[in-house]
Amino acid sequence: MSNTTTKSIRIPKKLKPWEDLVLDIRELVEEAKKHGEAEDDLYEMIFEDVTIKNEKQYERYIHKEIPLLLRDILRFLRFQGIRIYHKKDDVPGPEYLIEMIRGHAQYVMETDIIYDDVGGEWDLMWIRITKNAKIAEGYLPYYHEV
Repeated sequence: MSNTTTKSIRIPKKLKPWEDLVLDIRELVEEAKKHGEAEDDLYEMIFEDVTIKNEKQYERYIHKEIPLLLRDILRFLRFQGIRIYHKKDDVPGPEYLIEMIRGHAQYVMETDIIYDDVGGEWDLMWIRITKNAKIAEGYLPYYHEV
């Protein structure tokens, strides 16, 4: 995504490695704020040089590291009431569903990630942000809060 229409912001030191992702999400939020929904294929590397040796290490990233990063980015972008849900099983749908509030509007963010075991990278592949939305109750039985 191009960041030519948004004003610059000072990224905190702890989020500097993910500056491009922060700016991309910020731009999607602004677009969703204006148009109700925004979506983009990002292909942003979020963690590199990661060797997953067992299921416990994989789950640590899925259930802790990635949600923590997303929560930190969303807090920086002034979201509150952030609730992150991860898929329980291999069912169709985004890897993560996130409900969040900014101002008086509720947003839902959907995102997919992938682990490339050859390169040792976790990549965030796609994001959709919808304003004035809630996660459909029919989805929640297939997700758990992380």
